[in-house]
Amino acid sequence: MSASCSSSYAYPHVFFQVIRHSSLYETVPAYVADQPNFLNAALLAKTDLKPLELLAVLKDLEAKAGRQTGGIRFGPRPLDLDIIFYGGQALRHDSLEIPHPR
Repeated sequence: MSASCSSSYAYPHVFFQVIRHSSLYETVPAYVADQPNFLNAALLAKTDLKPLELLAVLKDLEAKAGRQTGGIRFGPRPLDLDIIFYGGQALRHDSLEIPHPR
């Protein structure tokens, strides 16, 4: 499945094209077990954003979904968006590591 959008409702100047996506699957929480199960999915996309710019957009989306900063590490959260790979790049930054370490 392929969908192209400009993310115009929230990010009018961002190009983001979904190339493929997985189904949703449910997993039990790791590390902090006293919380609801997680729904997981992955997607492959193209964007004109650089990795740290993409991370900023993802963090903004998490905040808009109600995610609070400073909570329990690996604890309950309404949305958790990660960059697992970014092309063939490797990156180590204080706020982002690619490929994703976990």
